[in-house]
Amino acid sequence: MKKSNLSLSARLLALVMPVATLGIALSLSSCSERDEYVEAKRNQPTLVVGAVVDITGSFQPYQAPAADLLQQFVLKNATEGNAQVLLFSMASQTHYLKQITPGRFISDEAMTALEEAKKPGVGIGTDVVTAIEQAATRLRERDANRKVLLVFSDAVVDATKENGKVKEFRRLSEMDWRQLQGIEVWFCYVDVQAKREILEATKGLGLKVQVKEPAEMDSNTIEQIVEGGMK
Repeated sequence: MKKSNLSLSARLLALVMPVATLGIALSLSSCSERDEYVEAKRNQPTLVVGAVVDITGSFQPYQAPAADLLQQFVLKNATEGNAQVLLFSMASQTHYLKQITPGRFISDEAMTALEEAKKPGVGIGTDVVTAIEQAATRLRERDANRKVLLVFSDAVVDATKENGKVKEFRRLSEMDWRQLQGIEVWFCYVDVQAKREILEATKGLGLKVQVKEPAEMDSNTIEQIVEGGMK
């Protein structure tokens, strides 16, 4: 009788052990996945800032001050902020320079990109619309609670020359501004006529767009924009 009971217990144990082991494995797997999810959420930026700096000749009077303001913000944000910064330069072509992540040391590459935004471009032409669209596309790809686009430019669209021929760029009125839904857009150092065009093109679309002329810019503007947001 005892031998029979032992045999039955052994058989039951053999049946139970794989199920128990599987349960532990599933539990560990679930914990691992949950930990990965929590870590991803922790690393997800609450704010992404796309910064486009005009490097054309017409913007030269304001290019260095604009780049300095941006650099000050990026350096402070690296240690105290929570914004992921996507840096672009704009002329007849738009170049994506660098992604700068908060909470880390500023790399030599990032500093080079910031310095690059201070250098005047070679040649002529300003394709404002394409620059806005490319930056907006990058912002839409990011998973963040808040997305801000800073455009440091007089926002004057200028033609360029290619192979001896004039190449015209799309005007601000020809852009589909609805693609900026969900993004706060701040134009800084904008020309008076360009300001009128932007406000006219965006009227009635329900977008969050602010336009600042050079006289409205100061050393605290970027920090106020990023921290205060658009009311």
